[in-house]
Amino acid sequence: MYVADTGNNRVRRISADGIISTVMGTGERGFAGHGVLAAHAPVMLPRGLVAAPDGSLYVVDSGNHAIRRIDENEVVFTVAGTGGPGSSLGGHGIPGSNLNNPAGLAVDAKGRLLVADSGNGRLLRLEPDWNLVLPQDLPTPELVPLGKTGDWARLWRMSNSKYFHGGDPFESGNVLFGWFGQAYRLEKNATLGWLTEAIEIDYAATFQSLWSAASEGDANAQGSLGVRYALGLGVEEDDAEAVRWFQLAARQGNTRAESWLGSMHEFGNGVPQDTVRAVEWYRLAARKGDAWAQYRFGRSYRFGEGVHQDLEKAVDWTLRAAMQDYSLAQDALGEMYRTGRGLAESAHKAFEWYRLAATAGNPWAQIRLSRAFRNGSGVASDDAEAAKWVRYAADRGNGWGQQELGWMYEFGQSVVANAAEAVTWYRRAAVQGWAYAQWRLGVAYMRGSGTLRDDVAAMVWLGLAGENGEEQAMADSQSVRARLTHEQLAQANSLSARCKESGYEDCP
Repeated sequence: MYVADTGNNRVRRISADGIISTVMGTGERGFAGHGVLAAHAPVMLPRGLVAAPDGSLYVVDSGNHAIRRIDENEVVFTVAGTGGPGSSLGGHGIPGSNLNNPAGLAVDAKGRLLVADSGNGRLLRLEPDWNLVLPQDLPTPELVPLGKTGDWARLWRMSNSKYFHGGDPFESGNVLFGWFGQAYRLEKNATLGWLTEAIEIDYAATFQSLWSAASEGDANAQGSLGVRYALGLGVEEDDAEAVRWFQLAARQGNTRAESWLGSMHEFGNGVPQDTVRAVEWYRLAARKGDAWAQYRFGRSYRFGEGVHQDLEKAVDWTLRAAMQDYSLAQDALGEMYRTGRGLAESAHKAFEWYRLAATAGNPWAQIRLSRAFRNGSGVASDDAEAAKWVRYAADRGNGWGQQELGWMYEFGQSVVANAAEAVTWYRRAAVQGWAYAQWRLGVAYMRGSGTLRDDVAAMVWLGLAGENGEEQAMADSQSVRARLTHEQLAQANSLSARCKESGYEDCP
């Protein structure tokens, strides 16, 4: 184990038998550049370190504004920074580039370093030959609209013109899925950019070949077959059968199956609900880099579900998923910054995470981003932006967004007040079971606001809202009840029963 012993200006090594030795640093603050033995090389306030695939150890020498490399012979090389703060970027780490209070770093499988150059407010990448990559050469996002309702694909373009989506390579002609599962084929056109085509996938046509491969022990096929059964893709939905195939794949270490088993146990699909067991499966998949598992594992720590609450670990795992461009995790980080739970409260940082998730099509982040624009939280107030983002979520069928938009139209918040529009959006949310929307729809019928007055319909919706926990709706329903005849009350009870039995599909 290697430790950045910050206050003692040393890098320490702890052997398996507990013996501590100094790898780098003399204990005195100082800076020595290339080619000296690590044990004789002074370091100032080391804040972090990481091991590379080739066995080298990289140290964040924050006090010297540098990144240092200790090779297999325990010789130190400075790969970025000149010993003092600066912001210029040269062709190589020495002497043409400067850092300012670097705070952390990571290394990928190709030996490239990502450096958090915190004092300069930027993220830099160092190639294996220590050539610093300019900020404009870092990955840049390209938003590809998948429709007209706020669903996008966010592709990351690298400086070599290669693209990635969700952490995986992406090429012209590949298929991806929108937020609600619609499949799209993306084609790159030299002059028009990315062109999208909505397609239907014939899952039934490939089911038999997938079954054959899974039956022969192919773990990937077993995991895919489990997904088909869990979601009813090309086959009748069967949670128990999904669990069976996931378990077979998980026994072979299939990460996707482990992540799905976490979900099945968390939500009690095909197996008894068991949050402790869910956490065990999430942990396995999260450590292998599965973004969904990392997000759910972080959420478990955040709310103490199946594991003792630990906000520091919650942030750690949520951030790992967010850095894979997983929008649910990005939205969760926004909430952590907004509430100050696990992270220092910051309206601006919350806004930035919401925006990142919203532009990936996450409807919950779109609503929170709308509220930030409406309230001027972390960003200047902007009614047009507030209305735009909540409408994206509402147009795509998100009940919370529809309820929010109904409220905005009812009370003239960021839009011109329009009682009829309010009723339209409240109704769309109400039939999805949103209690506040049911209450306000009942009030609209009770008052004849935006619709014809209808005490029977008002009684139905106010009663449903009250049953779903909206307390004020109960008081309003008593006012309406006093106006109803016995025949109207019987009619309201009948309509309410029919509405509930139909899952809100047959409501007044």
